Amino acid sequence: MRGSSAVSQIAKAFEEAAEKSGKGLAGDFANAYRDILSETKSKATQVAEHAAENEANTASSLAKSAEKDAHSPHVGDPAGPGDGGGGRAADGGGATGPGGERPDPGAGEPRPGQPSEGNGGCTTGGDPVDVVTGQMITSASDLALPGLLPLELRRAYASGYMDGQWLGPGWSSTLDQRVRVDADGISFVGDDAQILHYPLPTDSSSRVLPVRGARWPLTWDGPGGTIRIEDPETGWVRHFDPPPAGGEQQTRALTAMSDRNGHRIEHLYGPEGLPVEVRHSGGYRVAIDTVHTVGGPRLAALRVLDGSDEGRGTRVVGYEWDDRGRLAAVLNSSGLPLVYGWDEQDRITSWTDRNGHWYAYEYGSDGRVARGDGTGGFLAAAFAYDVVQRTTTVTDSLGHATVYAYDAQGHVASVTDALGHVVRTDYDPYGRLLGHADPLGHVTRYTRDSQGRTVRIDHPDGTVTAAEYDTAGFLRVLVEPGGPTWHYECDAQGNRTSVTDPCGAVTRYTYDGQGRTVAETDAHGQTTYYGANSAGLPVSVTDPLGRTTRYERDPFGRLIVETDPLGTVTSYGWTVEGRPAWRQLPDGTREERRHDPEGNLLEHVDAAGHRTRFESGPFGMPTARIDAEGARLAFAYDNEPRLTSVVDAAGREWRYKYSALGDLASETDFNGRTLRYEHDAAGRLVRRTNGANQSITYAWDPVGRVTGHTTDAGAQAAFGYDAAGNLVSARNDWVDVAFRHDACGRVLAEVADGLSFAHGYDLLGRRTERRTPAGVVTAWQYDEAHQATNMMFAGNVVSVDYDRAGREQHRSVGGTTSVSSSWDNRGRLTSQSLTASQASVDGMAPRLLHRSEWTYRADGIAIGHHDSGVGRRSFALDSVGRVTAVEAATWTERYRYDEAGALTDSAAGSQALDVAGGRTYAGAQLRAAGRTSYSYDDQGRVIKVRRRTLSGRVSDWSYRYDAFDRLTDAKNAEGEHWNYVYDALGRRTAKRRLDANGTVVSESRFCWDDEVLAEEGRRSATDSAVTMTTWEYEPGTWIPRAQVRRTAVADDTVSERFWAIIGDLVGTPTHLVTADGHIAWERSGSLWGTDLSLRRSDPEADCPLRFPGQYHDEETGLDYTLHRYYDPQTGRFTAPDPLGLVPAPDPYSYVANPLDEIDPLGLAKRKGSGGGGGNANPAPTPTPAKRTIPTRVPAPTSLPGFPNARKATAKTPVQGGGGKRARWEDGKNIYEWDSQHGEVEKYDKNGRHLGAYDPNTGAQLKGPVSGRKCVK
Repeated sequence: MRGSSAVSQIAKAFEEAAEKSGKGLAGDFANAYRDILSETKSKATQVAEHAAENEANTASSLAKSAEKDAHSPHVGDPAGPGDGGGGRAADGGGATGPGGERPDPGAGEPRPGQPSEGNGGCTTGGDPVDVVTGQMITSASDLALPGLLPLELRRAYASGYMDGQWLGPGWSSTLDQRVRVDADGISFVGDDAQILHYPLPTDSSSRVLPVRGARWPLTWDGPGGTIRIEDPETGWVRHFDPPPAGGEQQTRALTAMSDRNGHRIEHLYGPEGLPVEVRHSGGYRVAIDTVHTVGGPRLAALRVLDGSDEGRGTRVVGYEWDDRGRLAAVLNSSGLPLVYGWDEQDRITSWTDRNGHWYAYEYGSDGRVARGDGTGGFLAAAFAYDVVQRTTTVTDSLGHATVYAYDAQGHVASVTDALGHVVRTDYDPYGRLLGHADPLGHVTRYTRDSQGRTVRIDHPDGTVTAAEYDTAGFLRVLVEPGGPTWHYECDAQGNRTSVTDPCGAVTRYTYDGQGRTVAETDAHGQTTYYGANSAGLPVSVTDPLGRTTRYERDPFGRLIVETDPLGTVTSYGWTVEGRPAWRQLPDGTREERRHDPEGNLLEHVDAAGHRTRFESGPFGMPTARIDAEGARLAFAYDNEPRLTSVVDAAGREWRYKYSALGDLASETDFNGRTLRYEHDAAGRLVRRTNGANQSITYAWDPVGRVTGHTTDAGAQAAFGYDAAGNLVSARNDWVDVAFRHDACGRVLAEVADGLSFAHGYDLLGRRTERRTPAGVVTAWQYDEAHQATNMMFAGNVVSVDYDRAGREQHRSVGGTTSVSSSWDNRGRLTSQSLTASQASVDGMAPRLLHRSEWTYRADGIAIGHHDSGVGRRSFALDSVGRVTAVEAATWTERYRYDEAGALTDSAAGSQALDVAGGRTYAGAQLRAAGRTSYSYDDQGRVIKVRRRTLSGRVSDWSYRYDAFDRLTDAKNAEGEHWNYVYDALGRRTAKRRLDANGTVVSESRFCWDDEVLAEEGRRSATDSAVTMTTWEYEPGTWIPRAQVRRTAVADDTVSERFWAIIGDLVGTPTHLVTADGHIAWERSGSLWGTDLSLRRSDPEADCPLRFPGQYHDEETGLDYTLHRYYDPQTGRFTAPDPLGLVPAPDPYSYVANPLDEIDPLGLAKRKGSGGGGGNANPAPTPTPAKRTIPTRVPAPTSLPGFPNARKATAKTPVQGGGGKRARWEDGKNIYEWDSQHGEVEKYDKNGRHLGAYDPNTGAQLKGPVSGRKCVK
């Protein structure tokens, strides 16, 4: 949304390029430490990542290439405001000399590595220790107030740092920054425990660089003038004015920080030179309290002057000191201390957090950390140093040793893991990455210009990324592998004024005199306008249609009131540390969150008053989740810490084991099924063996893309990519798929065995045309706000009008039939009316065809539905949102659940009688339901279903699967044999009925639009006619909107029928309606999807689509989704979830409430389209590690967990593939969709990564990753 400096602009592109070379390792350890449950604060995740760095330094090394200078003081991506307490990556210790004396920072030869480059670029082991110097290092952000120039008060500790001031021995800080001038030069004492040594400038126009460390030029106006140090990456300048007369003249304290747009932060001092206030030009004011100690003056507290407490403001953090002036404790708003222990050499020897968890350090005679040990042995580590050979050996808590070798400049040159695999890196003298080689010898090279900017990356596959800069140093041209080229223009302040993508689309940005974004004009000339406060934070957004959303902020810059274009108000409350405390919804209901003293989530109370509780252990690791019904999920870890066990509410245990490198080696599920995994030296999955002993081997290319896989049965698949990383071919033994892309990576054509899909796009990347293999053409038109307003489908026009909040208000089909929708002030669908025009004495009058109305519980889950066709239904819910009863005029459904959430009894009136009654389970497997029994193979897949009638008749169904758990053959009770075929991407492309000789009797072919079923062709061996059915969907969803059926003989169309599709609350089709306003087909289903009633006025009308993403197979009664088959009679899948326990505690379950949630891929649930609420979204179970090749998860249409986020133009390319990441923005942050993990990556407005979050709950899943950025 706003501009950036030259290097910030290139950061996004080179992050992708850098990660490309290390995707195997980086991806694996990111997944291996995704075991941080919802709302665990980011610093706990950072600890896990520090531990992962012991085993694989690749990702942290590669992250450096994403920035111009890897050792800027902000490279550590500090946590949110107040996250300073807690040890780990947030707090630690250091030394300055006995008694707190401060040695001369200019004395001695500047040392390489951490002393001159700071903590941010260090490779660490344990919690955390710099493996080169052996120092205990850590960083914390005590206060962060957002803005174009953010106000952040941070501190950093290193046990060998000798220049602590306001925070005592070992600590540097924002407030400690100063320069010292003497005859030998100028020394800058930074905020990341680093010291930069500069030569004296020859005159006031000279720019000098430090001898070592960050390439931050210094200028000096002369002895009576100001010294300035600039960070070229951010454009931030540190100002050091001359000291007042009579003061110590050689040392100058930091007096201001400014940016290129004129924003400024002033540091004010009292008569004694003590800091008293930090004042931001945007209005922030922070008071600084000090206290005198035996070691000298120290900080006592930080207060935000927000007008509270009779003008004293809000205390954010407090500091306590021991009898030697050393930092003894840090207090947050809980009033409880994070406590530090010290030795006689003024080094931190331990910390104990506010929950009583601790970590301790032992130092050797050389002053380096020799051992570290945490509560229960967490992250225990031993360090052995060989300064002659320049190696450090780190032995973790499990006895696995990693050897780090470093160069003469203190930069890690190689990492040898416990199995002898070596990662090699090459840096220039200033810590900038020049080369990287993974354990398999795949080499990435970085070429830099004289200013250190990356101008070329040579990737292991021979492709190249190149960049050009303008004379001011701002990125001008970026050429990605394969040739896609981006052009950028910036103003003199570095604000990006235009972006031209590889397809020629130009987006322009306008700023005011302070660099605040005023307007954004897209390639079609449509302009979005922004209003901002004095700090640069958005306070209003007006889209091209004139709809304005307004934001109010508190004195901390946090959003407290949002008013949408309809005037609907949502309010927010925060803790002092900036964690969500409550949200009041437009109808007055309220949800709340409560945290423990360390900021870990303790309790979430939804709008209906239902409580979900959480428990945490050492390092904030989640140890339990207790839902509103009292069901408990417990998590256990080894000491690294990696998830080793999950115990559900029924006492069943799921276990995980790891290799010496931390790769997942096996997992054993609730039924004793064991899955085994093997990885190559680069950490990439190369073999997976399931419980039935079926194996899959994977092949990879040098940049970490899967190039093929082979099963032990000999089935093969191969994948090909173009130079840009786009998938261009995917072939297996049955189907050959080819793709063609435009310069922006969008798919222009997909051909599967001669059946071709074609796509067209406008300059904004919106799809404007689709042509299916049957020749059915869809064309879309959009309004200025990017809403699809017209869809021409097979010659039929569907038009949509929206209200000012962007919700569908009226949908017209052919100008005769229409659907009108009403919404409440929380955005929930309350009514939907289907009408058709008919002639009357007054002209054309609407004729009501059907009407639905919904009511909701306070937490947003539907509790009532009135259908004009089938009457009223009421839904009884338990406290976690599961339906326990459905009461209707002509039928009743009743359900009971066990402590783990599995259905134990069902009664569904006259429907599903074969499965009605009690249910029996073995582990997580349903073995019997009513008169139906189920048998499983060793992989946990249903292989036989036997049903007994009241008369004693037995009917059997049998199933067979491949190594990917895909159903390949089925025999039904009638004796029919059905065979199923899939392409290399896992999409079902054909089903065939075979006779006893294996001859095809009838066949259906399926064509896909990415991961959405778009077309089916049916034929039989005895009939020359082919029937083609084509579906079109709401863009970006699984909600079908229209269906066309064509019957052809010898390529001549015999008939064509069009129907509009009307769906229920989540999008399940309930009606097919002709363009002239007649209901041709009407279906009503039970809660879990079985047919209750089916009516047709047209015998040809039918729709096999069920819950979103599902296709109903009449031959088996199962519903096919992309990755599994669903049984609507049981409400369960026939095979366990490929993602294990990550999506839900029951690997066979569909969703908790089908009225509120969907699972369109057969992988993980998400919110449906209409209800928008509920407490049935448990935080995901921590994931142990990568267990299979990642499956792409399509982006949702909205982010319920971030209600302020609005859809925005996609900008950041998808790593290793085509297209761009789906994007949302609010007044403070940028949100981008991670299709690999089904998560939201959150960034601030500077493009800095803040972590990964659950899209539905807003819960944090992973902490920030240093160097990861997005396109701003």
